[in-house]
Formats: sequence, structure tokens, C-alpha cells
Amino acid sequence: MQFYIPFSKNRPQLIEIKGHRLLLVSEIENQIKTVLPDLGADEVRRVDGDAKMLELLASESGGGVLIAPENISFKTALRYLERDLPWVH
Repeated sequence: MQFYIPFSKNRPQLIEIKGHRLLLVSEIENQIKTVLPDLGADEVRRVDGDAKMLELLASESGGGVLIAPENISFKTALRYLERDLPWVH
């Protein structure tokens, strides 16, 4: 499988929502490109691999993985996360 991942300064760009550090990933390149500034990222990279590879990449960066649903925009997904995720203390 191929995934598109936001990067900043040669590292995967994680976001933090209510204490959760997340690597947002998409199977659609444009879905990531449209929100690069919102994520604090400066480029999109294609990565070939599987879910275990994504988990490893995220854990090395200190976070978890969220694969964006194809049927909603990234901005909408971010709003849902901000609304529904519990706080991590």
C-alpha cells in the first residue's frame, strides 16, 4: 500500500490534540496537500508499506497513527478529533 504523510524539516509532522500526538496519514495525496499549513508541515511524502510500518514510524516520532477517512475532508476530521477526543493528562 502507499500512504501520504506530512513532513516538516525531514521528519514526520505529528499534531497534538488534547495531549494526543498523532501522525495523520492519507491514501490520497491531495487530502494531505490541502492542509499542510494547518498541520505545520512543509511537504508531503509518499511512503510504501503497511499498517505496521506506519505504527513504527509514529512510535519512533512519539505518537499514534490516524489514517484519514476518504469520505470526509482532513479539516472535518480534525474538527471531530478536537471535539471528541478525551484529554490525556
